[in-house]
Amino acid sequence: MYCMGDMWRNAEDTEANSFVDRGVGILEPITSVADMACVIMMLSLYSIKFKADGTLDKFKNRLVANGANQSPELYGSTHAATPQREANRMFFVIAMQLGLLLYKFDVATAFLEAPITEKIYLRFPPGMRKFNAEGIELILRLLKGVYGLKQAARLWYDLLKTILKEYGCEQMGSEPCMYFKRGDGGDIVLLINVHVDDGGYGVDCQKTRDHFLSFLNKRLTIKDLGELNDILGVQLKRNPDGTCILHQGHYIEMMGHRHGIEPALRPSTPLHAGWTIPVDEPTDDDLLFLQGQDASYLQLVGEINWVAQTRYDIAFAAGMLARANSRPTKVTYTMALRVIKYLVNTSDRGLLIKRATPDSMCYGRIVTYCDADFAGCLRTRRSTTGVMVFFCGCLVGWSSKLQSTVALATAESEYIARASAAQLTMYFRQFAESIGFVQDKPSKLLTDNKACMQLATNDLIKSKLRHLDIKLHFYREKEGIEIVTRFVGTLRQCADMMTKSLPEANLLFLINLVEKHVDEYTNTTMPIEAKVVC
Repeated sequence: MYCMGDMWRNAEDTEANSFVDRGVGILEPITSVADMACVIMMLSLYSIKFKADGTLDKFKNRLVANGANQSPELYGSTHAATPQREANRMFFVIAMQLGLLLYKFDVATAFLEAPITEKIYLRFPPGMRKFNAEGIELILRLLKGVYGLKQAARLWYDLLKTILKEYGCEQMGSEPCMYFKRGDGGDIVLLINVHVDDGGYGVDCQKTRDHFLSFLNKRLTIKDLGELNDILGVQLKRNPDGTCILHQGHYIEMMGHRHGIEPALRPSTPLHAGWTIPVDEPTDDDLLFLQGQDASYLQLVGEINWVAQTRYDIAFAAGMLARANSRPTKVTYTMALRVIKYLVNTSDRGLLIKRATPDSMCYGRIVTYCDADFAGCLRTRRSTTGVMVFFCGCLVGWSSKLQSTVALATAESEYIARASAAQLTMYFRQFAESIGFVQDKPSKLLTDNKACMQLATNDLIKSKLRHLDIKLHFYREKEGIEIVTRFVGTLRQCADMMTKSLPEANLLFLINLVEKHVDEYTNTTMPIEAKVVC
């Protein structure tokens, strides 16, 4: 039976030997190096890997280059794209609409696959160094990229793009990390969403899957992880009725455990109704309180923001609490804990994904809700923009953000919000177009402010907008062409939860409205019953 030290030593030996065995580099005596500026030290990183259910997977050692000391002449372009949160959600929604089967793959030591053109040497860390028969130290001359090099991510990104295009995949213009392949009939048979070396993909049948994995295995070392049940900490729950839920229940449970919170009778809303960040500066008592906490305020806000990628009901709370990152107080810290308690108590919630039938009104269509809370920030008197975007009746994008300028009236704050909503709507229109969902009609943008609608369409009162930034007129330009504004009652304005903290009844009503949006849009469901607090 191995002890802990033996398990780490085995991990070290496996990692060091893999560099030569896999052709990442060749060993050369250090005396053969003409320019020592090309020699970079290696660092040894240790980690313990866990499975999705929290059980131990393996002990992992990874040798990386100390890229912090890498001189500029040893690397070129370093940028490598990663998918946006909206793209990750669109991947699942599109796969659901097309009836694709979802699977997952992982590329083993992906960065060690991409060829490198620069002449770079790596020196092993102390305790792992190698020597030849004459006692001369051996260093590794790189033939491929390694983790830690400044250009490593870009090298891998370019290699994977080349491989997928060789297979016949097209790269999506609006989302460079998503690829798709069409069959002989023009239908999409393969949809791929890549995040560095993790990939989720949907296929139309098992034959397509086998052919795709066979092709990748000829070029890369692929791990077939079976059905896609979790990716990047987000879990996929399949319901008996054919719907799916994206959630982070396991992460929320771990977060509650870290902060000593157990499921019980907890807050029914993320924040108190109408609560905003106080204008008071931190006092000595606040600083003393914060110093006595196990977790920092920034850690709490970061955890909440991470969960907000699948929990739209805390998006406003995450944005509101982040405004106090530079000046946290006891009050804001307590409110952050309240949000975590709310999450622990509602850990089974997530983002519902349904399949819309091709003959339904919402199939392939984009509908945007947009709202603004006038002068809601007590400190800056700026307003908050709230946007929610639906595609095929499923919520795919949302935003709760403090506006960058002070609005002089409610209609003005709503108009500023429309500009943000128009930008997000155009992104999703381009996304849908590139995948084959033709947007032959303007997308609906729903607002509950008639004055804002008049400002957008009536040239006679354009003088009222002369002081606004030019970029805000982007919305006016798109009106009637790609976007058409429609009125929706305040009580059915979904984006209201993105602009303010609501009472429990109002929040639950809007959550139900979001989940029933497929049926609401096609008018095929029973009315949602809820007591709304005005």
